[in-house]
Amino acid sequence: MADKILNTEELLIILKKYRYKQLHIHHTWKPTHKDFNGRNHLRLQQGMRNYHVNTRGWKDIGHHLALMPDGKWVTGRPFNQTPASIKGWNTGALAIEMVGNFDTPGTGAYNSSGHDKLEGKQEESMLALIQYYGKRFGYSGVKFHREGPGVAKTCPGTSLNKIKLLTEAKAFKPGKGDSNMALRRGDKDLGITNLQLNLIMLGYGSIMEPYGADGSFGPATETALKAFQKNNGLAVDGVAGPATQAKISELLKKAGGSSTDYKKLYDDAKAKLDAIKKIVV
Repeated sequence: MADKILNTEELLIILKKYRYKQLHIHHTWKPTHKDFNGRNHLRLQQGMRNYHVNTRGWKDIGHHLALMPDGKWVTGRPFNQTPASIKGWNTGALAIEMVGNFDTPGTGAYNSSGHDKLEGKQEESMLALIQYYGKRFGYSGVKFHREGPGVAKTCPGTSLNKIKLLTEAKAFKPGKGDSNMALRRGDKDLGITNLQLNLIMLGYGSIMEPYGADGSFGPATETALKAFQKNNGLAVDGVAGPATQAKISELLKKAGGSSTDYKKLYDDAKAKLDAIKKIVV
């Protein structure tokens, strides 16, 4: 079965066909976030498969799913096959590898690629899966690799606290599609267009010139977003997470506007421009 890239909504639809006794959570340790460029999902997965098959001697890649830093999932070992995950607990398990090294600096084995944080879209996708699994099969079946019999590893990373992760998963409120997800540099979709339109209406449009609301989260959008965050007492990270999105919505309401209204204006204007172009041609 060829590897496929899935969003969380697509994944959960597929998982409805299967039943599992446990959900195993790992981190890759290597590759890390530094190895991900936003376009190499399949290449990273194939690299892990090559290591598992050629070096470890397994019949296939060990895990069913790899969770990339952008929150997308890549399929691996077929869902109906037993994973090579946690010795003694493999039967009936769903195995997940989160790309990254989530050990706290100064703990775990030395990693020349550095350390990562589970945050943004990657964290949100993980929380959504844990919540799905917990509601269907029970949260007691969620297992960190380091909990396994005789396991001496720190996997899935010393920075991750299982009780905290489960608590956040139980409270997680997924929105429609990916509307609740953090938006960041490199993203390209309607959600980015809406974000850009909102920033324009809030007075940050000049920073994004000449690109405007082009639906691509590039350096100009990141700079405008950081300016907005700085001016509104938010963490200046250039990522439109829940706190930033909530502040944007709050200010738009106070101004008497909404992203939906301005999206319609943008679409209407674009449609008129397209019609003019056809006439000219």
